[in-house]
Amino acid sequence: MRLPPDQFWAMSLAEWRLVSGGEAGGAALTRESFDQLRKLYPDKDRS
Repeated sequence: MRLPPDQFWAMSLAEWRLVSGGEAGGAALTRESFDQLRKLYPDKDRS
């Protein structure tokens, strides 16, 4: 997705479903897949 964390977390449920394929007949993102993505692409510390 390549979204900054603030934009990612500001997405509505409908937007999330659209980009994740959950509403378009694609496979919805599982919790396990989400956790794997979090490990691969952690939020960067903005300090």
